[in-house]
Amino acid sequence: MEYGRLLLAANTCTNLTGARDWYDLIESHLEDCARALALVPSGLTRFVDWGSGGGLPGLVWAALRPDWSLQLCERNGKKAAFLEEAARRLELRGVRVHARQFQEVVNDLRPFAQTAVARAVEPLARMLPKLAATRLPLLWMAGPSGEQEFWALPEAMRARWRIETLGTYALAEGCCASRGAG
Repeated sequence: MEYGRLLLAANTCTNLTGARDWYDLIESHLEDCARALALVPSGLTRFVDWGSGGGLPGLVWAALRPDWSLQLCERNGKKAAFLEEAARRLELRGVRVHARQFQEVVNDLRPFAQTAVARAVEPLARMLPKLAATRLPLLWMAGPSGEQEFWALPEAMRARWRIETLGTYALAEGCCASRGAG
């Protein structure tokens, strides 16, 4: 709850998330990140959050799994400052914030990340070439159109990648339905 308060308060002066109220924040963002934890392969504990924005999923995962190491990469200085302040206030000791592009720091991260996670960063066609040099797997929180986006990639790009696990989950029954969102 404290993270939600911090995020909504900071969102009034820095665009951290599309959520403008508790309803949107909890059901469309926080619950999304929490439910995605069930799809994380066992044994993974060190992540790099690519384009962390307001800390989704990085800060949510750090709060729910304090034994994990999360490196948050956010090139926007104001957003990175929010992430640092939120991690400090929430006493998330496993979080380290990098105010730089993912591809600028990923190979220098210690402890080295086991996998990258991305949620609402940029189109997959722009992400995959940047990710290729890292040799990291990607946990891609893509929403209902994610699989279609993968199959829409040029065949030469698709041939270099494979989907090992395709997991789906649903938000709470009726989530967003009364607001007209999909």
